[in-house]
Amino acid sequence: MAIFVILFLVLFLILIFQIIRLIYFAIKKKELSKEVKKTCIVFLCNIFAFILVGITVPESTKNAIKKEEELKKKAKEAKETKKKVDKEKKQVKLASQDDLKYEVLKNSRDTSNLTKKENTIDILVKDNISEENLKKVMRKAGKEQIKDADILFIRAYGDKKFFNLGGETHGMITYYPDGTVKNETYTAKKEIPSDKEKDIYIDYSKTLHETLKSKGNYTKQEEENIEEKINKKIAKKYGISPEEVEKIFDKVVIYQGM
Repeated sequence: MAIFVILFLVLFLILIFQIIRLIYFAIKKKELSKEVKKTCIVFLCNIFAFILVGITVPESTKNAIKKEEELKKKAKEAKETKKKVDKEKKQVKLASQDDLKYEVLKNSRDTSNLTKKENTIDILVKDNISEENLKKVMRKAGKEQIKDADILFIRAYGDKKFFNLGGETHGMITYYPDGTVKNETYTAKKEIPSDKEKDIYIDYSKTLHETLKSKGNYTKQEEENIEEKINKKIAKKYGISPEEVEKIFDKVVIYQGM
């Protein structure tokens, strides 16, 4: 654009110079009439105006194009932002729906109660489920699983590894056919042990339980000696120190809610 303007000016300057020169000689020799002189002057003014427009129009056009590009850019950014927000909302909604899914691990009936039908179900929920969604999913399970029972006890677990280990990890409620909920206990987890930490805890607990069971009678000191021996055995098995085994044990005990 700049080169074009320069060439444009050079050409017109040459033209103007020639015209001025022509008029000069014509006036000096008095060979042109007043009307012709007037026409030449107007012609010169028009040429100057044309040059001025030729310089200013491209600049204004450039500004207009730049402004239009900026508006398009802002519109595109706004569209992308809206698209991103909508996507995040959709993901949150899907995640929330996923939290409300559960798996029935066991459904049993207590036949000792001859007056009422009492059922107990153990369900698996997401390990990192929030307390709000934990309440929702347990009530949902109650509504869907109550069927012909008069009372339904619902126990929730976040990991199948802890099923039948003694105590539900994520809570328990008592559900009735009319939707009433009693004895509510919800234990959503703030910190979840890794799979390896869970395995170490379960391995330690089962080994200790089986060892003490096989021994039968034992003193407090004997129990402590057995615990220390198993601690070292588990530490060696998993390539960690006995102190780390103790820390993992305490961490998982808190997770299990014991």
